[in-house]
Amino acid sequence: MTFKKLDFLDFGIVQVVCELLLVCALLFSVYAGLPFFIIAFIIALHVVLSIFLLKGLQKTKNDLLKKNELLKSALGGFSKEKQKLEETEGKLDNAFKIAESANRAKSEFLNNMRHEIRTPMNAIIGVTDLVIDSDIDDSKKELLTMVRDSGIDLLNVINEIIDYSNLDFEEIEFTNEPFVLEDMVGLAVRKYDEKLEEKGLEVKTVMGDSIPGIVNGDFSMLTKVLSNLLGNAVKFTESGSITVSVELEQKTEKEDIIHFGVADTGIGISDELRDSIFSPFSQADGTYTRPFEGTGLGLSIAAKIVEKMGGVMWFDSEVGVGSHFHFIVRLREGEMSGMYSE
Repeated sequence: MTFKKLDFLDFGIVQVVCELLLVCALLFSVYAGLPFFIIAFIIALHVVLSIFLLKGLQKTKNDLLKKNELLKSALGGFSKEKQKLEETEGKLDNAFKIAESANRAKSEFLNNMRHEIRTPMNAIIGVTDLVIDSDIDDSKKELLTMVRDSGIDLLNVINEIIDYSNLDFEEIEFTNEPFVLEDMVGLAVRKYDEKLEEKGLEVKTVMGDSIPGIVNGDFSMLTKVLSNLLGNAVKFTESGSITVSVELEQKTEKEDIIHFGVADTGIGISDELRDSIFSPFSQADGTYTRPFEGTGLGLSIAAKIVEKMGGVMWFDSEVGVGSHFHFIVRLREGEMSGMYSE
């Protein structure tokens, strides 16, 4: 379509203009009574001008034809690249779906395996406890206690790995049920009663006067976060005390912003490890010969849970003095009806 219009301009309008100019010149010459050689000169000038214009327009037309061919070639290349990109995008989309399906299958497998492993391990731990409490000599009790504690540690490792995997693949759904905030804190603390007694550590619980008695939220997830922070504090504190605090940070019409804190008098966190402390498989003691057990997933899991609940976690620490972990979450005040009970 473009070149039909250009042909019309080249051989139509230009030719008509030239012919009109020639006619006007001839009429003027006759009217003015000019000699014949002047008329012949006008006609010759018209011919030369027409040839010049036609050559110029033909050159322009050839240039446009070349540019059009280059443009077609470029568009053809773009079309091929677009097709390749679409094919690559389709392959990536299929690969993503396959990976997502594989991750989901892996998560389901891990959850099933946790159940299959937990059942016999709980039986082993329970029976070992019964034997420990029976009438046996101290050397056997000591060995069986090691078996029981190792079984509990193994269960904790399995649970942490699977919990982190589920959080990473967003397989965990959060509940929203009413519960007593103080009961949740008490449950998290009581989980470490035995270890606290073994180490001779003192635990202080500080509940703010303004905190709501009953809140709506995920009791189990909040307990896990607080338990992980407490477990970390117990692990890295050899003497002194651990303080658990709960304060009302801010109250709005729709919800309360609750500030939790866990402070210890442990080894503290060095400057080199501050940026990676919430990364998976990270510990305050990062040496290969570290004396502290665990996967290093506790803080990472706690931070992920808080993040998914719309909160934030941070910490203050000084080497040789201790650490103070904080997190805030938004909770609605609850009612007694349908209240979660531990």
